[in-house]
Amino acid sequence: MRIKIKHLLIVVVALSMSFLTIQALVIPIWKEKQVEAAFQAGDPEAFEMMKALIDQSWTISRKLTLIERYILEPELGQRYDVYVTPTSSSWSDRGFSRGFKTEDVQSYIDEYIERGSADRIYFDYAQALKAKTIATEKSKEEAIAYIEEQKQVILSKREFVDEELLLLQPEYLRQLGKKEEALEFLEAYRAQEEKRLQHAFVYVPSEKWIVLKVKLLLEENLLSEALSAIKEWEQQRKKAATMEEDWYADESERVSQLKKQLQQMKGDIEFRTVTGYVKKEDGTPVVGAAVVMRDEEESYRSISPIGEENETKTDEQGKFTLTVLPGDYQIGIRLFFEQIDGYSWPVDQEEILRVTDQDIQYDIELRRLMNVTSPVNSEVIEGETITFQWEETDAAYYQVYTAYHFENGSMSSLVSGPITDDKWSVAITELYHSPFFVDYEISNQDVYEGGLDPAQLFDYLHPKGLFSWSVVAYDENDKELRRSNGYRLDESLTEKLPFFTVRNRSITEADQLLLDGKHQQALDAYRSLIKENNDDDLALRMAVKVLNIVRQQTKDNSPLLREEMYHYIAKLSELTEKPFYAEMMMEKAEKEGDDEAFREWMEMYEQHGGDEN
Repeated sequence: MRIKIKHLLIVVVALSMSFLTIQALVIPIWKEKQVEAAFQAGDPEAFEMMKALIDQSWTISRKLTLIERYILEPELGQRYDVYVTPTSSSWSDRGFSRGFKTEDVQSYIDEYIERGSADRIYFDYAQALKAKTIATEKSKEEAIAYIEEQKQVILSKREFVDEELLLLQPEYLRQLGKKEEALEFLEAYRAQEEKRLQHAFVYVPSEKWIVLKVKLLLEENLLSEALSAIKEWEQQRKKAATMEEDWYADESERVSQLKKQLQQMKGDIEFRTVTGYVKKEDGTPVVGAAVVMRDEEESYRSISPIGEENETKTDEQGKFTLTVLPGDYQIGIRLFFEQIDGYSWPVDQEEILRVTDQDIQYDIELRRLMNVTSPVNSEVIEGETITFQWEETDAAYYQVYTAYHFENGSMSSLVSGPITDDKWSVAITELYHSPFFVDYEISNQDVYEGGLDPAQLFDYLHPKGLFSWSVVAYDENDKELRRSNGYRLDESLTEKLPFFTVRNRSITEADQLLLDGKHQQALDAYRSLIKENNDDDLALRMAVKVLNIVRQQTKDNSPLLREEMYHYIAKLSELTEKPFYAEMMMEKAEKEGDDEAFREWMEMYEQHGGDEN
């Protein structure tokens, strides 16, 4: 009997240990996976779940790790969900917004500093965030004192302080007007790092270091010295690159652009201040949004995920301040999904901010999205016409856009002229002839290798296509007031989504061959349809598109294929009277230097209404 009791005790102890193991290891991991899944799915409760996960951590070490993951990493990368400019909008595949309020973030940062140590990877960055808060809420002098104090703490544990914290000090000195002291700090830091790393690798100051030094020199009106500093820095990088320091091999776009800007300058240099507010139309400030100013010539370049040179965050009132050199800039904003959910930024596509000899006030207002009425929720259109209807608003006129969707994206085009009513009807056949492009000559850059989604060729002719639409409202001065397309995440905003399908056209044998990826056979089938009926505008259009892709895939610049393609385009211009077909023929004549043909097609373009807009 004693043996059985002993065995029973062993079983009880083992079960208790298993239970404790589950409590200590399995449940926390399971909870983290739950939070991550909720976060990825956009669950509005995910933010509270994150806070609970952090606050209820079993160990201090785990808590600090979770603060790093959910607080410090997103702050460090300055990651946002959406980047909007006058000319484009891009977004991330997953949401980065954590939903934490400013006070939540600061509280976690304070705890991380208090309970963490200098050996943790984000310790210096947490200190930098704390210093920034002190500079904003108290004073830059107190922030500098804090940095000095923390530097000593960190250096008592290791040999270096991360630049994220260290270079705040000369930046705040610059803002306080102590430029000479700031320059001395930078030079002392460079000498210190060269000595510390002399036996490890060739040290070259960072991009952030040289940009700050150049700013300081420019503010002292020392243009030639600033250019010399950049030249010396570039030479150092080249020398280091030849000594197998690979990370110095790539050119710094940021510094190159700054150098180009300085080379174009003449006379005295004065920085200008651009201030403004980012608010919603009801006056609610958009807090923590990033405002970016990029040189107009650089606006095509992808935005840096870790921040741009002229970038700042809005404060609790939505206010931002940027100090820039005179020049032409494109302004953009980076936001979390919840900041732009149900809103858009109505702005002229040609909007350029020209900074000259005066400071500028520039406000950004996000306006509520318009609601659409029909067609919505993948409604099937089987008739000959389609009627678009939307919420009436205080506008002089509206314009309707439609888009066709394919595997890796979508293409949108304007399909209406000015509309004064809150609805508009159009024949389905009108959508069939939306603008597209062809290649006169095929170059290596034009060659398309790999699979092709047929929807990209069919556009609105796709027999099984998914389409969407949107409407934009304008005032009497042609300024955009608001639009219907934008980010809709809240359930109340997703009840009516502007998608539709069209079922009034039967699939042809040629269509099926194209859907099956048999491009040459599809082209031959479209040729047969044209031979049977030379006025078959849909077969002509598809033949043009397939000819263009076949030429791309085979690198074929054959004059015969090109002439066949343009012969079909000329016929489409005659049949449809769409101005963009005549414009295609104008481009061909211009390429071939045929002035007479160019004038004839120009006349046709104008007759078809090409000069109305």
